Amino acid sequence: DITERKKNAAELEAKTREAVAARQQLTDAIEALDEGFVLFDADDRLVICNQRFRDLYAPLASALVPGARFEEILRSGLAHGLYPEAKGREDAWLAERLNLHALSDISMEQTLADGRILRVTKRITPNGERIRVEADITDLKKAEQRLVNVIEASEAGVWEWHIDADEHHINDQWALMLGYRRDELDVFTSYENWSNLVHP
Repeated sequence: DITERKKNAAELEAKTREAVAARQQLTDAIEALDEGFVLFDADDRLVICNQRFRDLYAPLASALVPGARFEEILRSGLAHGLYPEAKGREDAWLAERLNLHALSDISMEQTLADGRILRVTKRITPNGERIRVEADITDLKKAEQRLVNVIEASEAGVWEWHIDADEHHINDQWALMLGYRRDELDVFTSYENWSNLVHP
């Protein structure tokens, strides 16, 4: 009587189909992202990455394979001269990046050799897996620099007050207009500090 065996085989086949469908659903979802996405397991081995991530790191195509360790991928990037800030201090740079990678959460900017600037965000799941999302922010950074150039050329004083966080940011010209150096006003922590500078 193989009835039970047939039943078990059918259940196993159904679960396999479900697992394959779930993986395909995950793959489709990460491929739909505009950002580069990569997942490393708890042993720091690459599980999956999307095509956008491969495009961002095209010279590393041969290293971006399931099972590759994060350190191996970084070393491949160093060998291809992908990270300009590492030039001449490759070992120290690698140690710094591995230390950053070990942190639970990071958000940083990374400049590549071709001038592109990436915003890198990394999170660690409760299972110890590491998820990295990387976005090309080159155009945004260029626009920011153009704005800085306009502000500096016009000698405009700028004071930003982020009300929700009660954070204040000023530029050198703003401090100069009030007769101060910027470092003398970097202690701005509240609106009260600003109001104390206003004539009665």
